[in-house]
Amino acid sequence: MRVPDLDMVGLLPLPEQQPARAAGVRRCLEAEQFPFLYAYSPYQKVRPGIRYPAVLLSTGDADTRVPPLQARKMTARLQAATTSGWPVLLRYDTKAGHAGGRPIGKIVEDESLELAFLVQQLGNGADAVSEGRASVLESAEP
Repeated sequence: MRVPDLDMVGLLPLPEQQPARAAGVRRCLEAEQFPFLYAYSPYQKVRPGIRYPAVLLSTGDADTRVPPLQARKMTARLQAATTSGWPVLLRYDTKAGHAGGRPIGKIVEDESLELAFLVQQLGNGADAVSEGRASVLESAEP
């Protein structure tokens, strides 16, 4: 899941950082709108003791639309809650933003890592997962 917007009620945007998003969220925080926002928020749906599937979340420091903290919080929450033994991983790029402007080499690298994770979860590399060793999906610095 790339640059996910996951916590709709626990992490409100600051207007000076994300003016368009802040305005939309503020409208939803009116008392009569709050139940709809809460019902939509995936972060609040995570429950302990559930067998969640393997998850790979991706975010970056330069994201001006979705706070990177959301992916970090969700990763930690899923890791603590799941009983499946499948990996819950966070791919964090200190130079990446929400989307666009990436060189072709970076696009290929990101897509390759996501496909490698998928292939591993579909069986090629299942031994490592069943033994509790999740693959390390980190990009090499140039």
